[in-house]
Amino acid sequence: NKKKKSRVKLWPGYHIFMKEVSEGSVWDSHCHLDFLARKLNRENIKGGESLVKSLQSDGQNLGDRFGGCIANFCHPRDWGQEASKVLNSCKSQNRVFLTLGCHPHFADKMDSSSIGQLQRLAREMKGKVVAIGECGLDKSGKNRVPMDVQMKYFGAQIDVARDLNLPLVLHIRGAEEEAKELLKRKQVPANYRIHY
Repeated sequence: NKKKKSRVKLWPGYHIFMKEVSEGSVWDSHCHLDFLARKLNRENIKGGESLVKSLQSDGQNLGDRFGGCIANFCHPRDWGQEASKVLNSCKSQNRVFLTLGCHPHFADKMDSSSIGQLQRLAREMKGKVVAIGECGLDKSGKNRVPMDVQMKYFGAQIDVARDLNLPLVLHIRGAEEEAKELLKRKQVPANYRIHY
């Protein structure tokens, strides 16, 4: 009898043998600890943005195999003039890195002072802030923000990312051609670091 290896079944025909997963090798490249915190807060659970709490409750038992995550803060209210408690909590946690930006669904919440604040915070927290975004364009029925407003603030965020030499995290839905055209107009090199 050969001893069976502990494995996690994900999709049909695809398994992970947990003993073969090395320390620090599992990363979440795009998560929303802010959304999780708000959801849990509605259920009277405080500190829902805690990565440690999330890892303890997710049932995967990753432990030290989990290297870290990149938490996207894509609503200006969370990084505005007074950074949110959740952002401040996340920036102090080990294994949590951040992106700051404005999702196209919230582009109408932006103005020139918001762009200045975004640039200031990203510069001050460089090393902890690893990209600008989630930003972009969205023509889906879920988005009511006019395209000219989305374009204006997507372009401004491209400028911030380029100025600070940070990658972009993009949200593009139904507006791929417009996004490509704006990236070309902003002279973003073809090999620029982008998470899409």
